[in-house]
Amino acid sequence: MNDHSLKPVLQKLLAFWLAFIALHFAYDFFPSPFLAVFSGTSETVAQHIKMSYFAYTFVSLVEYLVRRIQPEQRLQFLDSRLLSVWIVSLATFLWYIVPAIRGEGMPTTGLEVLYANVVLLLVGFGTLLIERDLSDIKLSKASRTAMIIFYILLGVILVISSFRIPWGGFWEM
Repeated sequence: MNDHSLKPVLQKLLAFWLAFIALHFAYDFFPSPFLAVFSGTSETVAQHIKMSYFAYTFVSLVEYLVRRIQPEQRLQFLDSRLLSVWIVSLATFLWYIVPAIRGEGMPTTGLEVLYANVVLLLVGFGTLLIERDLSDIKLSKASRTAMIIFYILLGVILVISSFRIPWGGFWEM
């Protein structure tokens, strides 16, 4: 199951990047409660984490359908993708490394957009390399259950925050 060529990694990276961009702007162009579930509704970090979460989930679902995963490999596919959604969601927070070091944001909007896309691509690429290694691992039933619960709870928190900002500074600009 584990293909160590870069081609599938780069294909999925491109799909993730395009899905993220689509989710980033979908709500801006077509504001609706339905799109607010998946798309970014503001520029907060939490909304960018939500876009990573759903972009990676959607691309992984398409990957599952396109690759026609064999029955004996379905659990490894599920396990590696659940872990990868967590990794990409958490790693999206790494956007803050330069603002943390500089003590301020980027000096221009153009540089901000370039930086954000470079970080997104690096986060996606790193996650996909880890996912490739994880794809041969089969979690125990208890671990898989925990990952499914964590995945669902993270999704619920991210969706709720689109409609009602939870208490705490993480959710606001």
